[in-house]
Amino acid sequence: MIFRTISRFVVSVVVLSGPLVAQSVPAPSLAVHTIWGSRELASDLVELSWMKDGKSYTTVEEDASGNTDLYRVDAVTGAKQLLVRGADLVPAGGRHAVAIEEYRFSGDESKLLVFTNSVRVWRQNTKGTFYVWDLLARRLLPVSAKAGYQQFAKFSPDGRRVAFVRDNNIYVTDLATGAETALTADGGENVINGTSDWVYEEELDLRDAFRWSPDGSRIAFWRLDQSTIRPFYLEDFDSLYARLVPVHYPKTGTANSEVKIGVAELGTGRTAWIDLGGDKDIYVAAMDFAGSPDEIWLTRLNRHQNRLDLLLADARTGASRVIMTDSDSAWVDANQPHWIAGGKQFLLVSERDGYDQVYLFNRDGSLVRRVTPGGWDVFELLGADEQAKVLYFTGAIDGPLTRPLLRVGLDGKGLARISTEPGTHAVEFDPTFTRYVDTYSRAGVPPVQTLRRANGAVVRTVADDAKLAAKVTALGLNRPEFITIPTAEGVQLNAWIIKPKGFDPSRRYPLLMNVYGGPRRARLPDGDRLVGRTQLPVAPAARAGRLPGRERRQSRHGRTRRALHEDDLPAPRPLRDGRPDRRGALVFPAAVRGPRSHRHLGLELRRLHGVAQHVSWGGGVQGRARGGARDRLALLRHDLHRALHAHTRGEPGGL
Repeated sequence: MIFRTISRFVVSVVVLSGPLVAQSVPAPSLAVHTIWGSRELASDLVELSWMKDGKSYTTVEEDASGNTDLYRVDAVTGAKQLLVRGADLVPAGGRHAVAIEEYRFSGDESKLLVFTNSVRVWRQNTKGTFYVWDLLARRLLPVSAKAGYQQFAKFSPDGRRVAFVRDNNIYVTDLATGAETALTADGGENVINGTSDWVYEEELDLRDAFRWSPDGSRIAFWRLDQSTIRPFYLEDFDSLYARLVPVHYPKTGTANSEVKIGVAELGTGRTAWIDLGGDKDIYVAAMDFAGSPDEIWLTRLNRHQNRLDLLLADARTGASRVIMTDSDSAWVDANQPHWIAGGKQFLLVSERDGYDQVYLFNRDGSLVRRVTPGGWDVFELLGADEQAKVLYFTGAIDGPLTRPLLRVGLDGKGLARISTEPGTHAVEFDPTFTRYVDTYSRAGVPPVQTLRRANGAVVRTVADDAKLAAKVTALGLNRPEFITIPTAEGVQLNAWIIKPKGFDPSRRYPLLMNVYGGPRRARLPDGDRLVGRTQLPVAPAARAGRLPGRERRQSRHGRTRRALHEDDLPAPRPLRDGRPDRRGALVFPAAVRGPRSHRHLGLELRRLHGVAQHVSWGGGVQGRARGGARDRLALLRHDLHRALHAHTRGEPGGL
């Protein structure tokens, strides 16, 4: 089954130190509109989805009329076959074809679920209209004939039905008859079935909140009751008169939504409720069927987020049991099990030994072994080739700045490096783990996509971004320079700096500092970079960012308010002639995130050696996320208000 969001407009700006192509092209204007409002700097990278056999993938392209065609591409040769002609996707009674924004194949790949006319919900476009395109009959059918947006439509495993969410209730449509059946009926303003509330969407990245059983006989789903949460009102200024928009937003110390996990039986309409334990103040971070229609797994996270329980539950009776627990004195990540061996074993990423590592467990939760070698962090578990008995992942074997592809046996032996080029590798394996597409970039090198065999050997180039590289090369921009910044405690923070075009060491420049990094959210992996023209952009890594190990990442646990503003965001003090310059710099503070380890940040920026003599005032402090509170505390705690009011008339900036 394949699912892919189609990027209709992709922009990438890269920093180049020299020409990568022979031909000369005119330099585009490096303006906001050029970057974000036009296709002048659009990337050629391909959004693709692998077919089940691993021999081909699909991709969407616009034709000359703006219709979205779906192509099947032979992975090895690159030969293209038109699979769905976009102009044919005209609904009954309609005059125009619908656009393919997202798509999903049925299990036998004979039908295509098309998502279109999407509307944004919070961060993503998750509601719209779904159609089913029959590839053999060449017929387009709506998933529902009733009014209202649909969300998260999914084929049943046999491809005969489609389940979806509308107005916080779950429905199932029989594709042969068009009959639509409601599985839940209590959804509305306060009760949410099959999707998530603000907290789950924002902090646990959960939106699609229901799952089909392997045999299609049941659907498991989240039910969230937010009736006890008072509304928080936001002002919408998009109209002539601002209006108040209520959001169910739980404040610190108040109740979250009450969560339940239900398993609806399609044949009888009966719903079994899973026993989640006596503590109601919890999160269910993830859930799915555990390899059979009669059992589900779920991860239960306590409110303090320092204990993660993995449960197995009977889908018929709701009875549950804890099979594994991951706990910590500070917090744990809400990692999910990766089931192998037909559900007899699972892989899980944990920090229990001080670094993010992959562990192998039996189904009963007993530990078999640590699979990855330890001593540095695993970034992403990409999957296991069970036939070859190897695990693929990216990790910090070279430190936190690069993302190489690595392989190790499921027995913990035979660690091998697959990607040899330094930089960032975003990898997407085919379902058979025979080939993968590698999207590679580094500072000074634009993103390039190559198709490779599992051993890393190049098969062919998918996209080289040569046109974009030539345009950006013509701009004559400087590449990032990687440096380290010492803190008052002697910790060396990694950072990058980009000097403006035509940098003159005898001049002083405004300093632009971007310090959004935090635990698991580094700002400086070795990848492509956006550049400034008249400022010195600097992006330091947070102390608790992608620095190695649990201890450093969790060093600010329990000190959020004070540490984030005294340790992590002091008044910027670039040195000028060896002395702190309280005229400051323009700073983008680190955000304070919630669960999934993004909330306890560490950042200290007290000295910038080798840069400070060229730094002049840059404008003030700009907050992000909890930026308003951070700005006020920066003003009060760091005497930054003196800097903001100390400029004589005619100096730049000022508030």
